[in-house]
Amino acid sequence: MFITNTEEETYTCTSCGVTKPVLDFYMTRRKKHGYRLSIHAKCKVCHLQQVHNRYAANPEKYRLARKRYLYGIEEDEYNRLYQEQKGLCAICRGAAHPRYGKLVVDHDHETGRVRGLLCNNCNVAVGMLKEDPTIFEAGARYVRDFRPSTT
Repeated sequence: MFITNTEEETYTCTSCGVTKPVLDFYMTRRKKHGYRLSIHAKCKVCHLQQVHNRYAANPEKYRLARKRYLYGIEEDEYNRLYQEQKGLCAICRGAAHPRYGKLVVDHDHETGRVRGLLCNNCNVAVGMLKEDPTIFEAGARYVRDFRPSTT
């Protein structure tokens, strides 16, 4: 089916059975007309619901796949780092925040090399300080200099 005027064309979602405008379906480069209109086409709402359900059924599987994709690190490597650090953040030596779950993988954005595991706060701080040791040191001096004296 070649679609010439996408604003007027409609298609029936194979999941919910509702006829919707073609713009409610995801686009693809595989088809001449740019839309995934086949016997398996799902509208955006149904597709996102399917993705959500798949993730909710097995969230750990997707967390591991994300670590593998982003950092090239497998579960056993993460667990090894976790054991080496005794389950604590490599910077503040605190445990992972209960809201965020496990410690996050910290890596060098230039080389991609994994440095260790951090709590969410330290990971955000490293990013905000642009991974620059000079800025880290200047920040430490700043905080030290403006601490009230204990004498």
